[in-house]
Amino acid sequence: MKHFSVIIFFCIIGSLTNNTPLFCQYRIVGSVNNGSELSSNHGVHEGSMIILNFLNFERIDTTYVQNNQFVFTGKIPYPSIATIDYEYGGHVILLDSAVYEFDLTLKNDGNRFYYDSEISTKSDFYTTWLAFLDSNGKLEVQKKQYISQLENNKNNDSILILQDELKKIDITLANHYWKFTNECPNKYVVAFIAPGAPDFSYDKYHNVYESLPDSVKNTFYGKNFSDKLTASRNGDLNKKDESFINSQMPEIIAVDSTLQEVILDKSFYQKYRYTIIDFWASWCGPCRKANVDYKALNTDFKKQDITIIGFSLDKTALEWKRALKEDNANWLHISDLQGEKSPIVNHFQIYSIPANLIIDSSGKIVGQNISVKNLKSFFDKLTADAEKL
Repeated sequence: MKHFSVIIFFCIIGSLTNNTPLFCQYRIVGSVNNGSELSSNHGVHEGSMIILNFLNFERIDTTYVQNNQFVFTGKIPYPSIATIDYEYGGHVILLDSAVYEFDLTLKNDGNRFYYDSEISTKSDFYTTWLAFLDSNGKLEVQKKQYISQLENNKNNDSILILQDELKKIDITLANHYWKFTNECPNKYVVAFIAPGAPDFSYDKYHNVYESLPDSVKNTFYGKNFSDKLTASRNGDLNKKDESFINSQMPEIIAVDSTLQEVILDKSFYQKYRYTIIDFWASWCGPCRKANVDYKALNTDFKKQDITIIGFSLDKTALEWKRALKEDNANWLHISDLQGEKSPIVNHFQIYSIPANLIIDSSGKIVGQNISVKNLKSFFDKLTADAEKL
């Protein structure tokens, strides 16, 4: 199935030098091909509602299928992330002033129906963005393969070789991000992808941020970029927020990926030495990369009686479930499907993701926003401190 995260950049002539952008006008023309396999009661058929759900500001557009087609047209203040949601699936799309041809074709893999979705556009930016994704994608696939081999490998020499290969991939990925963010002329795109760099730091990316015009800094992406720079000032992404460290974790009521109710309370935390709650979303590139890193640590964490809980900021279950399957994130995932309006997100003032909380067996918060690469040393220190008592 083809799923592309797409930014189409054809917005507001002069917006990269003018601090007051006007708007972007997009048009999505969808077509549906069900073949002869699907009954009229299921899937995307005549009269089905299609939802365009914006993720970087509050807005939901709807339309209906007529004669196997559907159309969205609209204006947005700047390039924006949305999901096109429909029965049996959904597709992330990054919108700008452009025309999109969005094709849905019904498939059956023998176990289930699903829609193969594909976007066509003549945008030059799409080609640039797709090339960036493809280059990263090959490395990410290779990284997942190495991590999978590490999970059940007991040969010390093989483990060292695989760990060395993983380090090389991370260096290549970091160099790719750095080169792209410094050479790409489309500053909206730079603001969107820079915070996902695996070696992101204040010292390395502060000048990239300062190169952005105010029109970009004031967007969702620019503010997220700024928030992460603030968190990483002096190279410390793990700076603790003392207002929450040592406080008691409030109860969380949510659903898991099968939409069954889950309650995280004191009795839950007592089952484990430590619990990591990772705040993420399917549309967040850095979060998806963190899923890969969490997967590499999950086996060892289980042995240490440490459990990982993913808390999704998605507003719809379709993209959330799809991301879990694609990332093979096989630990407990929950959500209240309220996005940035989630009570727990507001309680902890989570303005950018990925973010996390570390809770001990008494339900007390002992860590906050510890980068995945530093989690092992963080837990080693907690253990050493406990042994001194």
